[in-house]
Amino acid sequence: MIKAVAFDIDGTLYPFAYMKLALARSYLAHPRAMSLYHHIRKHFRAAQESLHQDTFRQREASLAPSGHPDAQRVLESLVYGSFARSFAFIKPFREVRPTILGLRRKGCRIGFLSDFPVIEKLRLLGLEDLADAALGPEETLYLKPHRRGFDMLSEALGVPGDEILFIGDSYDKDVLGALNAGMQAALVNNRRSRGCLQFKSWRGLSAYLESLEEVKQ
Repeated sequence: MIKAVAFDIDGTLYPFAYMKLALARSYLAHPRAMSLYHHIRKHFRAAQESLHQDTFRQREASLAPSGHPDAQRVLESLVYGSFARSFAFIKPFREVRPTILGLRRKGCRIGFLSDFPVIEKLRLLGLEDLADAALGPEETLYLKPHRRGFDMLSEALGVPGDEILFIGDSYDKDVLGALNAGMQAALVNNRRSRGCLQFKSWRGLSAYLESLEEVKQ
């Protein structure tokens, strides 16, 4: 039985085109800083098992190429600050909030797991009040599909992994990460995949989630 439903955010709760636009705006405003950020993110997943700094931002900065001694400051002030402001105009798919409210009425716990700072983004999307648990890399220290974030989400929700349905738009990051953590998984995009539920749009996903049984207390 599904007792919790958890979501990726970017490209899952709102159109990925908005994400591309936000990135483009940030690149135009701070091209050198965003190029540094792109370099670090490109290498982080392959290196994350070997990184042991105390915070995620420190781990990111450790992957900066030589010549960037102030990488952490640049990331915090120019990249993350600029990136967050770019999301002020983004709105979720219209089905998102009503569907999540319906899940909560059924007794489902609601979680969010993102590869980007999560609390401010949920606030901008008008969804912060619906979260029983919300984790980003600042909390988990890892990027998806690493199992650590999914395990921490399960613990924060107080629900075993096999009773959680994780929903995302990336097969490699969201679906494989969730399945590896023992969760059920669903994909929302137009690309064919195997081993999980798949929906072309939120309309179909919403109908499926509305059909879930109430959680027995």
